[in-house]
Amino acid sequence: MAGRSANPIPPPVRKLFWDLDPRSLRLDRDEEMIIGRVLASGPWETVKWLRSIVGDDAIRQWIEEHDGRGLSPRQLRYWQLVLGIPAGVVDAWLRSDRRRVWDRRGGTAAASTRRMRGAKVAISLAPEDLKQVDQLVEEGMFPSRSKFIQEAVIEKLERLLPVQP
Repeated sequence: MAGRSANPIPPPVRKLFWDLDPRSLRLDRDEEMIIGRVLASGPWETVKWLRSIVGDDAIRQWIEEHDGRGLSPRQLRYWQLVLGIPAGVVDAWLRSDRRRVWDRRGGTAAASTRRMRGAKVAISLAPEDLKQVDQLVEEGMFPSRSKFIQEAVIEKLERLLPVQP
């Protein structure tokens, strides 16, 4: 892992960490968090980057250590095929009680994003907060103000409404 700290985190991956200071991310220290966020929320270009940097063994290890949590059933089936994870193992993860509760509430980031597309909401922000949002958009961390706000709302909802065991 010594060589991994020298690998810079590319902008498309940094965008996934809107809730942190992405400049503080280090692959050697934050590998588990980076793998999880890229697998759960990253576009294809970030997944390709992740595979080239950490490799499929590290991705498989992460998925197995987390019993597939954080990934949608579709994402899990994809990695089942790509990484050769036995179907019975993935089936068991998807049948678990904790998993079913999470899936029913639409707890994946992709499902939450789909819910957000249908409604428009007007909000007011303090000028200094809007300036910070605009700075993140200018730095390419978010494509727009709207995307930043959508992701912030989703993140807050997921923290406030935890899954009941």
